[in-house]
Amino acid sequence: KSNFTISNGHYNMYGDNNTFVKIDECVISHKEINKIMPALLESINNNKKAEIKEVVFRYSHFQDALMIILVSEKDNYFIEKIAQEIVGYSNKVKSVILSHGQSKNYLFNDSEKVIYGEDYLIDKLFNKLFKITSKSFIKLT
Repeated sequence: KSNFTISNGHYNMYGDNNTFVKIDECVISHKEINKIMPALLESINNNKKAEIKEVVFRYSHFQDALMIILVSEKDNYFIEKIAQEIVGYSNKVKSVILSHGQSKNYLFNDSEKVIYGEDYLIDKLFNKLFKITSKSFIKLT
């Protein structure tokens, strides 16, 4: 899972003193995430009325597939346009989810909507299959 905040047209992560640090590539993210990041950011910047605040990527090694979660307070046409563009860009995208509404706990907004594909990915760990959703907490350390 990789989380990035969108600010001033760039991906950002929190750095020292809780200030944004612009990033172009995340060295700990899967290569497929880094490959799709520029195209998704371009689509977000071309559709500013979607008001995307954050992007969460999930990658399944088992399926060789990506889930992209777009976080916005709104649900509008421009979000669907972003999803269409990014699905057309990469066949690795198996799921695009919109998390929208007001957040009560910072982690999840009030509502979710599947824009493309399924609302889950399947991954495998120690010969066991796991269904990974946008709200799943999975951490391998």
